[in-house]
Amino acid sequence: MKIKDWYKQKENGLWMKIEIIYSLGGMNYFSGRNEPRGYSVAFTTFEKDKNFERYIPMSNENFRIFAKEVKRKSKKVERELVEYIDSIANELFKMYEKMNKEEIFNKIREFNRIYKQ
Repeated sequence: MKIKDWYKQKENGLWMKIEIIYSLGGMNYFSGRNEPRGYSVAFTTFEKDKNFERYIPMSNENFRIFAKEVKRKSKKVERELVEYIDSIANELFKMYEKMNKEEIFNKIREFNRIYKQ
């Protein structure tokens, strides 16, 4: 379930999107893994026109980072994560444009150190 998203246009006409997603977790039969319940931050590059967004499936530019495990959906964690991403969104977009995944992962992991539940 999508919680919030941020958009920015790239210089080549494509768009970047950062989005916070809540997942119930459980068995993912596509990947064969049991996934935790919680919040993730997804990074996506896509083409956009008036009414549609066109994504490139299985692209290396599209990835998701698990940000916070929870026992149940939490408005407090949602609010804190939205505030955190809001405060660093421009920095994340710059890192994403350079495809600096390691720095992005570290920034998202920092959320757990700052906001302990």
